[in-house]
Amino acid sequence: MSRAALGFGAALAALVGLAALVEHAAAQRTDEVVSQGARQAHPLDRLITAFDVDGDGALTQAEINATRADTLATFDSDADGALSPVEFEALWLERLRPRLRNRFHALDTNGDGGVSRAEFETRTVHLIAHLDRSGDGLFSRQDIGRRLRIE
Repeated sequence: MSRAALGFGAALAALVGLAALVEHAAAQRTDEVVSQGARQAHPLDRLITAFDVDGDGALTQAEINATRADTLATFDSDADGALSPVEFEALWLERLRPRLRNRFHALDTNGDGGVSRAEFETRTVHLIAHLDRSGDGLFSRQDIGRRLRIE
Protein backbone atom coordinates (compact mmCIF):
# COMPACT_ATOMS: atom_id res chain seq x y z
CA MET A 1 0.00 0.00 0.00
CA SER A 2 1.36 3.45 -0.87
CA ARG A 3 2.40 5.97 1.74
CA ALA A 4 -0.35 8.35 0.52
CA ALA A 5 -3.00 5.63 0.87
CA LEU A 6 -1.81 4.84 4.38
CA GLY A 7 -1.90 8.52 5.27
CA PHE A 8 -5.39 8.87 3.85
CA GLY A 9 -6.52 5.77 5.75
CA ALA A 10 -5.09 7.10 8.99
CA ALA A 11 -6.77 10.48 8.46
CA LEU A 12 -10.09 8.81 7.69
CA ALA A 13 -9.83 6.61 10.78
CA ALA A 14 -9.06 9.70 12.88
CA LEU A 15 -12.12 11.52 11.51
CA VAL A 16 -14.40 8.55 12.17
CA GLY A 17 -13.02 8.30 15.70
CA LEU A 18 -13.52 12.01 16.23
CA ALA A 19 -17.12 11.76 15.05
CA ALA A 20 -17.81 8.99 17.55
CA LEU A 21 -16.06 10.97 20.27
CA VAL A 22 -18.18 14.03 19.62
CA GLU A 23 -21.52 12.25 19.45
CA HIS A 24 -22.01 11.53 23.15
CA ALA A 25 -20.81 14.86 24.46
CA ALA A 26 -22.71 16.78 21.81
CA ALA A 27 -25.87 14.85 22.55
CA GLN A 28 -25.49 15.62 26.24
CA ARG A 29 -25.01 19.34 25.73
CA THR A 30 -27.33 19.88 22.77
CA ASP A 31 -30.27 17.64 23.66
CA GLU A 32 -32.54 20.66 24.11
CA VAL A 33 -31.40 22.25 20.84
CA VAL A 34 -31.79 18.98 18.90
CA SER A 35 -35.22 18.32 20.39
CA GLN A 36 -36.35 21.74 19.15
CA GLY A 37 -35.21 20.87 15.64
CA ALA A 38 -32.44 23.48 15.46
CA ARG A 39 -29.46 22.68 13.24
CA GLN A 40 -25.96 24.02 13.67
CA ALA A 41 -24.21 25.60 10.69
CA HIS A 42 -21.30 23.19 10.36
CA PRO A 43 -20.62 19.67 11.70
CA LEU A 44 -17.51 20.91 13.51
CA ASP A 45 -19.76 23.31 15.46
CA ARG A 46 -20.93 20.19 17.30
CA LEU A 47 -17.33 19.52 18.30
CA ILE A 48 -17.08 22.95 19.86
CA THR A 49 -20.51 22.64 21.51
CA ALA A 50 -19.58 19.24 22.92
CA PHE A 51 -16.20 20.07 24.40
CA ASP A 52 -16.00 23.83 25.00
CA VAL A 53 -16.19 23.57 28.77
CA ASP A 54 -15.34 27.21 29.48
CA GLY A 55 -17.62 28.56 26.74
CA ASP A 56 -14.95 30.69 25.06
CA GLY A 57 -15.69 29.34 21.57
CA ALA A 58 -12.32 27.60 21.30
CA LEU A 59 -11.15 24.12 22.26
CA THR A 60 -8.11 22.94 24.09
CA GLN A 61 -6.96 19.36 24.35
CA ALA A 62 -7.46 19.68 28.11
CA GLU A 63 -11.18 20.42 27.58
CA ILE A 64 -11.55 17.37 25.34
CA ASN A 65 -9.68 15.17 27.82
CA ALA A 66 -11.76 16.43 30.75
CA THR A 67 -15.04 15.85 28.91
CA ARG A 68 -14.00 12.35 27.90
CA ALA A 69 -12.92 11.56 31.48
CA ASP A 70 -16.30 12.79 32.76
CA THR A 71 -18.10 10.62 30.20
CA LEU A 72 -16.07 7.57 31.19
CA ALA A 73 -16.76 8.20 34.88
CA THR A 74 -20.47 8.66 34.22
CA PHE A 75 -20.86 5.32 32.46
CA ASP A 76 -18.23 3.28 34.35
CA SER A 77 -20.80 1.99 36.84
CA ASP A 78 -18.39 -0.37 38.61
CA ALA A 79 -15.67 2.34 38.79
CA ASP A 80 -12.98 0.02 37.44
CA GLY A 81 -11.61 2.64 35.04
CA ALA A 82 -12.86 0.83 31.92
CA LEU A 83 -16.15 0.46 30.09
CA SER A 84 -17.53 -3.06 29.89
CA PRO A 85 -19.70 -3.95 26.90
CA VAL A 86 -22.81 -3.28 29.02
CA GLU A 87 -21.50 0.11 30.15
CA PHE A 88 -20.46 1.01 26.60
CA GLU A 89 -23.93 0.08 25.37
CA ALA A 90 -25.47 2.36 28.01
CA LEU A 91 -23.29 5.23 26.79
CA TRP A 92 -24.37 4.76 23.17
CA LEU A 93 -28.04 4.28 24.02
CA GLU A 94 -27.97 7.51 26.00
CA ARG A 95 -26.24 9.24 23.10
CA LEU A 96 -28.85 8.01 20.64
CA ARG A 97 -31.88 8.86 22.79
CA PRO A 98 -32.45 12.36 21.27
CA ARG A 99 -32.21 10.94 17.75
CA LEU A 100 -34.60 8.12 18.59
CA ARG A 101 -37.07 10.58 20.07
CA ASN A 102 -36.82 12.83 17.00
CA ARG A 103 -37.26 9.89 14.60
CA PHE A 104 -40.30 8.68 16.53
CA HIS A 105 -41.94 12.10 16.43
CA ALA A 106 -41.16 12.43 12.71
CA LEU A 107 -42.97 9.15 12.03
CA ASP A 108 -45.91 9.91 14.36
CA THR A 109 -47.39 12.33 11.83
CA ASN A 110 -50.79 12.59 13.52
CA GLY A 111 -49.25 13.20 16.95
CA ASP A 112 -51.23 10.50 18.74
CA GLY A 113 -48.20 9.13 20.58
CA GLY A 114 -48.01 5.97 18.49
CA VAL A 115 -46.63 4.99 15.10
CA SER A 116 -49.25 3.17 13.03
CA ARG A 117 -48.37 0.76 10.25
CA ALA A 118 -49.21 3.43 7.67
CA GLU A 119 -46.98 5.96 9.43
CA PHE A 120 -44.22 3.36 9.80
CA GLU A 121 -44.32 2.51 6.10
CA THR A 122 -44.58 6.12 4.88
CA ARG A 123 -40.85 6.53 4.28
CA THR A 124 -40.50 3.26 2.33
CA VAL A 125 -43.73 3.08 0.36
CA HIS A 126 -42.04 4.31 -2.83
CA LEU A 127 -38.58 2.90 -2.13
CA ILE A 128 -38.52 0.29 -4.91
CA ALA A 129 -39.86 2.78 -7.44
CA HIS A 130 -37.06 5.14 -6.46
CA LEU A 131 -34.26 2.54 -6.45
CA ASP A 132 -35.41 0.61 -9.53
CA ARG A 133 -33.18 2.23 -12.11
CA SER A 134 -33.91 -0.26 -14.89
CA GLY A 135 -37.69 0.17 -14.77
CA ASP A 136 -38.44 -3.54 -14.29
CA GLY A 137 -40.27 -3.07 -10.96
CA LEU A 138 -37.44 -4.70 -9.01
CA PHE A 139 -34.35 -3.48 -7.18
CA SER A 140 -31.34 -5.68 -7.84
CA ARG A 141 -27.57 -5.41 -8.03
CA GLN A 142 -27.95 -4.47 -11.69
CA ASP A 143 -29.65 -1.25 -10.58
CA ILE A 144 -26.68 -0.20 -8.45
CA GLY A 145 -24.61 2.39 -10.25
CA ARG A 146 -27.32 3.43 -12.71
CA ARG A 147 -28.81 6.89 -12.44
CA LEU A 148 -31.82 7.27 -10.18
CA ARG A 149 -35.21 7.37 -11.85
CA ILE A 150 -37.11 10.56 -11.23
CA GLU A 151 -40.83 10.33 -11.68
